[in-house]
Amino acid sequence: GVQLNAVQLEMIFTHPQYRKKGLVRKQIERLHRMVDARGYDLVLLWGIPYYYRQFGYSYCVEGLATQSLPVWRVPDAPPGKSVPIGLRLAGLADIPLLARLYPRAVAGLDVYLDRSEAHWRYLLESAKVPIFVVEAVNSGGAVGYVIQVRNKRTVHIFESSLPDQETGLALLQLLKKDCDDFLINWPAGGTLAGLATRLGCILTRSTQWEFRIPSLSRFLMKIAPVLEKRLAGSDFRNLTTDFVLNLFTEACLIRIAGGRIAAAKPLEFVDTSMGAEGGTLNIPP
Repeated sequence: GVQLNAVQLEMIFTHPQYRKKGLVRKQIERLHRMVDARGYDLVLLWGIPYYYRQFGYSYCVEGLATQSLPVWRVPDAPPGKSVPIGLRLAGLADIPLLARLYPRAVAGLDVYLDRSEAHWRYLLESAKVPIFVVEAVNSGGAVGYVIQVRNKRTVHIFESSLPDQETGLALLQLLKKDCDDFLINWPAGGTLAGLATRLGCILTRSTQWEFRIPSLSRFLMKIAPVLEKRLAGSDFRNLTTDFVLNLFTEACLIRIAGGRIAAAKPLEFVDTSMGAEGGTLNIPP
């Protein structure tokens, strides 16, 4: 329920003749100065696992987690019954429809992209992303969408918004012709991923998003409504206290007054070694 302003570090390539000279570090330092100047809440990247810890990035959520589902595990439609759905390629006129269906694709996620109309237009018009509208054969009405690519005898489903697993099964039955297996992307709680799990898929690939919070105190105040809601639903609903949240590389003094987060003050490094007070709540990196 809180909108965060995020920036993504995209791919960095260095010519072989200029490697080992610290150029990547210089670029990342430059990015971080821009981030601080513009007040972003979050920086994220999709990079080499653990490598970017040296620049302050931590593993946070799964990136491209993919399940493999052999076609033979997808049951055929009952004899004499046709598949009740069809697919058509989405166009710019479908953007309002896709925007209405999108919340179902990200339901239950703590972190997701707030996809604007301009972003949908970019995906369809510039990036040429193959987005298909899923329609009921009987009524012709749209029931969902799917982003899928067929590569030789593999169908890769990158994203989907479907009302239920029954529709998901119909989709797989529709796509299984001349196909050996499906690759289905997470989220794990998604309709199609859940169906694939029931049918006996195998998790074949899992990468990670790495996040960096430029200002811990600013971030905590930004998500304060979420934290206050949690306080209100607990035995600490009227709590008044000061406590130190220590992440070991940096710490923050959080002031709570009557169940509301009044302030978050940066403390930089707070020592926890050799009997030092440290923080009230110490969270290992």
